[in-house]
Formats: sequence, C-alpha cells, structure tokens
Amino acid sequence: MSDKNPLFLNDIYRSEKRALTELSRLENEEEGESLERVYWFCLHPAWSVREKALTLLEQKSPLLSVFAGRSLLSDPAPLVRCGAILCLMQKKTRHNALLIYPLLTDPDWTVRCEAADCLAEMPVTYTLEEIVEVYRAEPSEFVRRDLALLIKKTKSPQAVKILRELFETETEPIACLGVLATLHRLKEKDALMQMLAYLDFEEGILQNNVINGFRYLSLTSKDKKTIVDYVKPDALLPGAKADYRELLRLWE
Repeated sequence: MSDKNPLFLNDIYRSEKRALTELSRLENEEEGESLERVYWFCLHPAWSVREKALTLLEQKSPLLSVFAGRSLLSDPAPLVRCGAILCLMQKKTRHNALLIYPLLTDPDWTVRCEAADCLAEMPVTYTLEEIVEVYRAEPSEFVRRDLALLIKKTKSPQAVKILRELFETETEPIACLGVLATLHRLKEKDALMQMLAYLDFEEGILQNNVINGFRYLSLTSKDKKTIVDYVKPDALLPGAKADYRELLRLWE
C-alpha cells in the first residue's frame, strides 16, 4: 500500500455522489492500482461509499477485503459492519472467527444475523455453554433461528438435548424453525414433520421460511416425498407458492 493521500481528501471525491460514481467506474477496471484506490474509499466519511468499497474489494481482492473488513468491524453504520463481516469470510480462519464472534451482541439485529450466518461456515471458537447463553439472551427470533446451527457446530453430545429444551421453551415460530432444522441435521426423525406443520399457518414470512429452509438441508428421497405428500400448493400464500415451485425445480 502506498503512502499517497486517500482520494476522498481531494475536493472532487468529498461528495458522496462523486465518490460512488468513481467506485462504479473502478468496478469495471482491471485489478492493480485500481484496487488500492478502492481500498482508500473504505475511509470515506459517507457510509454508503464505505459499504460500496467493501463490496468491490470482496469481489476483487480477498487479501485487501480482509484487511479492510477488520478495520471496519466497529463502523458506526450497520450495513458497513455487515460488509466487514462478509469480507472476513474471504479467509475462514480461526482468527477471523474470533473477530466476528463479538458481533453476535451487536446493537443491530441485522449485524447479529450476519455474524451468526457467517460463523456457521467458520471454525468454532466458542463452547456449547457460551453459544446457548447468547441464544437465550438474543431478542430477535431471526437471529435465534441462525444461532441454533452454531449449537450443532460445537459437536457437543449434549446438543440434541439442549436444542430440544430450547424448542420447548421457544415462543417465536421463526426461531422454532431454526431449532427444528438443526435437529433435522442431527438426524432427529420427527423434526421434518414438525417443520411442515408450520405451513398450516397462513403467514407469508413463516411459510417462506419453511420452504426456503428445505434448500439448505440434506434431504433424502424419502424426506422429499414426505414434503411433497404434505404440501398443498393451493393452500400456500403467493410468495411461498412461488418458492415451492422453485424448490421442486431444484429437485428435478
């Protein structure tokens, strides 16, 4: 990295609009010096510019994106913090997992959700007791849905027992689906039918979560037949019905 001043210090790049225009131009340039210029935009005063710069680095340079991501994990803008987490995913190391883990208690639920989702693909740096404590303290059902998988990743012999207990005390359906999906991954035979039962609720976001959740499970031919036999497409709300049609196409 050179010692040149960041581009946004020049008057022409102080404007958020001009900076975004310059980043759009750099997006189509070859790698090399343009990557250094993109990197400097991670320091721009406007959060939208920082977020765009992180996205470009993630696409173009794993090495620079990791450096930029580490420096922006505490950015004041939630979308930039989310982008920083994704940049660290370029190198799925234990060190980067340790940097992401504290964001499970970020003030913004979307950041916590991103952190949980990414940690599911990274080395385990926490104990079963620690992640269960995070789960129980988490106010968002969407984040709890994703935290359930981290319980499985600990490979603790107590994971199934803990997940069953969490399911029994869980009050929000989206989080329940996350726990059930994790139990299915742990070969618990009754989990699939319990997931399907949530399709009977006439709530679009709930039906969508059930259908889309099947995409990420390792389903046997018997599992797929169970789903097809249970689902009544005409009873699904429009969004879930479209997702179900797409799911069937993926299974063909």
